Formats: sequence, C-alpha cells, structure tokens
Amino acid sequence: MNKNHLRRLGIGAGIVGLLVFLLTGFVCARSSSLLDARLETDVVTPLPAADLARGEHLVRDVLACTSCHGDDLGGGIVSEDGAMGRVVASNLTRGSGGGALTAAQWEHAIRFGLGRDGRPLVIMPSDQYTAMSAEDLASVIAYLDTVPPVDRELAPTALGPVGRALVAKDRQHFLWRTFATGVNNRWISLNNDVTRNWHRK
Repeated sequence: MNKNHLRRLGIGAGIVGLLVFLLTGFVCARSSSLLDARLETDVVTPLPAADLARGEHLVRDVLACTSCHGDDLGGGIVSEDGAMGRVVASNLTRGSGGGALTAAQWEHAIRFGLGRDGRPLVIMPSDQYTAMSAEDLASVIAYLDTVPPVDRELAPTALGPVGRALVAKDRQHFLWRTFATGVNNRWISLNNDVTRNWHRK
C-alpha cells in the first residue's frame, strides 16, 4: 500500500468522521429544541356531566392507558436501552410522583400531547384521541381523578441516540406533530363526523 493510497484513506476517514460529528450535533440540537419547546394553548372544552363507568371503559379498554401507565396507572418504564434511551410513562394518579391536574391540563395532555409545563410528551398517541367527544373527555378525566393514589416517583425520560434521531426526524410516534400545525389550528379543523364515530366506541 503506497503513501498516496494511505493518504487518501486518511482523508476519507477524516471526512466521514467530520460528517458523523456534524450529524450528531444536528440531531442533538434539533431533538433538544423540539423536546424543550413550550407551546401555549387557550383551548379549553366546557365539559358536560361525566359517566364514571364510561370513563373506566375508555381508559382501560379503548384508550389502553394501562398498556404504558400500568394497571394501577402509577406509571413505569416503557423502554430502557442504550440506543433508544429510557422512556417513562408518568404517574397518572394523585400519589407521590404524580399529582392532581386541572381539567384543562388533562385535556392538553390527552388531546394534544402536552405536559403541564407545555412541553411535548414523548410517545403520547394524542393524534388518536384528539377527536374524542366532550362527553367522553369528561368521563375519562372524572375517572382518572378517582383512581387510588399510587406513590411512585420515577426518573424522567432520557432519550438515547436512536430516540433523539427519531425526535429530530419529528416522527409522529415520538412527538405528535403539534408544532407543525399548531394546537388551535388542529382543533378548529376537527371533523364532527370523526367525533361522532369516536363516541360510538
């Protein structure tokens, strides 16, 4: 192997290394920007009378909240590995590590995937719940407010390189595309037929 060939290999390796460095920097910056972004919304739905039995059915059988948040809804680790990172489902009860939410905070979390601080919730499938009727939303919130408190404090979600890359690509399953359209615009564009069909579940 002559010197020119070795030099070309060195230059090629340097270019690859530089590209990897730049790509890593972009992924970190882009994912941090999306994860730390705070979105304010004035969407608050007047809630009608609630049906607790209906709320329990929705939470446990339709929305499948227990698949991530656990049978007791006290939260837990959804995924934890070096590549994806640690993804944590929050404690939905009033116990330690959870806490009471207002009706508006519940709505913003369920419909729009926003935490109480306005930042996006990771892997919260709010796009599936946006068209929920006001009656069903009221029933879900009422039921969640009656769940026995679970004292379970969990470490926060901390995404690894693959998780951050998915966020940087704005994959829907990680961060619902609230930031592309805006909460209020998405709410205004809801189709009433979709809402009625949801209510039949």
